[in-house]
Amino acid sequence: MKYLFGLIALTWLGAMWAAVEAVGHKPSQIPRAQIEARNLAVVLVKSGHGYCTGFFIRAGIIVTAKHCVGPSPKVGNHIDVEMIDGVRITTLLIGFGEDKDYDDFALLKDPFYHTDSLHNYKDKAYDYTLCAHIRYDNSANTEYLVPGIIDSTLPDGRIMIHSIVNPGDSGGPLMDFMGSVIGVIVSTDQYDLIGDAVPIATVINKLNSIDR
Repeated sequence: MKYLFGLIALTWLGAMWAAVEAVGHKPSQIPRAQIEARNLAVVLVKSGHGYCTGFFIRAGIIVTAKHCVGPSPKVGNHIDVEMIDGVRITTLLIGFGEDKDYDDFALLKDPFYHTDSLHNYKDKAYDYTLCAHIRYDNSANTEYLVPGIIDSTLPDGRIMIHSIVNPGDSGGPLMDFMGSVIGVIVSTDQYDLIGDAVPIATVINKLNSIDR
């Protein structure tokens, strides 16, 4: 049954891709105006094994995946981040999820208080609906919208998706097809084309507790 659903999901993804190509908006050709606001909010987070993704969840606050900031993160650690325009800054780790398996996210404070952020959030993800995440190719200075399908929401809150999720995508925003952020990409099983995300509500609740 699992493999049957996987086949159906891949067929659906293929149909989505064909539709995207049909209107001339391949991921590498999406006009910048359509995703400019999101791109300005997306950053690259320097990790021990390369780059991960992150994004401004609020002015001056970046969210990324917890595993991207080191094997034993500590509040107060300095994390190097590269802005979309190539500017590099050093951020401060101010909090993270307590359970690595369920809450694999981290919050970074930007000392320069950049104001570009993703403001549209949704607390709920709906099964079997379309989604997308942003992939930034640092070597080619190119951004992509990668389509996917929400498979299910697990009891612990994580959002499972069928999509092509690369390791460097960890920490990036998962969006519904209305452009609202619903989660943070945290892991992938590339063999089965399955990824999962922490719901954005979990991240915001943690940020609010830090603010208090």
